[in-house]
Amino acid sequence: GERVVQETRGWSDDKGITTSQRSKEDAQDYRYMPDPDIPPIVLTDEEIARVQQDVPTMPGEYRAQWQSLALDNSVVNTVLNHQPLAVLLSDIYPLKHNAASVLQSLGVDESVYERLVKRIFNWFASTPEELMDMSKVESGFVGPRRLLLLSQLVEDNKVSSTGAKELFLDLFDEQYTGKMPEAIAEAKNLLQVSDEGAIGAIVDEVMNDPASAASIADIKAGKDKAIGYLVGQVMKRSRGKANPALAQKLIRERLK
Repeated sequence: GERVVQETRGWSDDKGITTSQRSKEDAQDYRYMPDPDIPPIVLTDEEIARVQQDVPTMPGEYRAQWQSLALDNSVVNTVLNHQPLAVLLSDIYPLKHNAASVLQSLGVDESVYERLVKRIFNWFASTPEELMDMSKVESGFVGPRRLLLLSQLVEDNKVSSTGAKELFLDLFDEQYTGKMPEAIAEAKNLLQVSDEGAIGAIVDEVMNDPASAASIADIKAGKDKAIGYLVGQVMKRSRGKANPALAQKLIRERLK
């Protein structure tokens, strides 16, 4: 308990706090007049503790919990604009008493888990609000398990980042109620091909195509960005299903 003073305070969007700007206590222009009918309000420690038990988690507490994720301030601010979303993500991170079982069920360690979580934060922050039904978040329709499994599909290169954004919105769609992300991805033909033999055959086709000769020459001359054309051609011939990281690896192997 500190003494409350008359002052103008400003709001900081970045920090999520108010800061003192100027005191008004002695400024006659404001014509402040104390109200004699309002006595000093004294709260006991017990009363303060009782009120604190009913107060929901405050923005500063969420920020402290998520600090180790090194999220951009704009991402955190977007999440904190929606209380149900903040509650959902605080259930996902940080890990609590069930940490060992969660990590074991996903087959990841803590560092990989943090990457999964960070990806989920960024999906929520980068998706236009009108495309997300926050009532589905509040009701638990969009829950931690499916979000983590979707993020893991990206981590394991089973779906592309573009495909994952589409699947993220599908988690809000009632036609996919109860369906796991991988099943949805399979139904929508969004699973990437990571078979070296299949992708290698497409890579050979692309590299034997006369249209690729200039890009191959550029790469050999040190212009590494030219590999983007070859990867793009592999993706085009595979109708977007090839794992681009694997395609690039196979291209580089053939250029040695």
